[in-house]
Amino acid sequence: MKKRALAGALVVLVVAAGVVWEGIGRGPTTPLQPAPQFTAASHRIDAGSRLSVSGRNLVARQLDVHDGFEHDLLFLLNSSLYGRCHPERAHDLGRMAVAARLPVLDAMEPLLHQDPSLRDQLYSMIRSVAAEGDCAASLQLVIGDYAATLQPARYAMFFPDSYFDPGLAAPPNEFGGRSLAERAADPCTEVGYAVLPIGGGQSWVCLGARAAMRRHLVVDLCGAGGSHALADTPALARSIEASMQALPPACR
Repeated sequence: MKKRALAGALVVLVVAAGVVWEGIGRGPTTPLQPAPQFTAASHRIDAGSRLSVSGRNLVARQLDVHDGFEHDLLFLLNSSLYGRCHPERAHDLGRMAVAARLPVLDAMEPLLHQDPSLRDQLYSMIRSVAAEGDCAASLQLVIGDYAATLQPARYAMFFPDSYFDPGLAAPPNEFGGRSLAERAADPCTEVGYAVLPIGGGQSWVCLGARAAMRRHLVVDLCGAGGSHALADTPALARSIEASMQALPPACR
């Protein structure tokens, strides 16, 4: 899927999944905190009961065998619940997904194309989960034999890395304490992920080095120059190319 098409599809599908939830009924809104306290799962939803028997079995099987499908569904569920609980920040996850060039919906789309009825079932399920989820507690989600814990505030704080690793224990150091909203609004963020994408099965040896370099590109090279740095694309490109030489060849 081309990135321009992804951006448009992402907005449409996230909205369809429940970020815009006025028709469902507004739930309690909790203010964003610099360092939210994450609680243990205390609320359980059998999301599989919102699907047909065949749909539930198919989705549970895909979640069990296909990491990409799981990443996509957890993104839609977390972003929908996060958008309901924090409506003023409802689009931050979608914006960051586009900026970070995540393969959102790539794994899910073939199955939805094969069975169009499943699309409506899934989005109805996501809307109901977003409507019923507790904004103050994590959510234990069950679909057939599959179970996962949704913690939208944690997921958002650690995003986009949490897309590939929903169980991430701490935010990457490269975030430098900046919130998702700050990072998503920074035009230099897209530069960093364009040069050094996340995911793709990079060696763990390179993860730290690439993250540190990405922060250097975003904050020191692009960010320090303000709008002038982005306007002077050739100069920025030369600075980036020179800085990239500090990375081991296998990590570039």
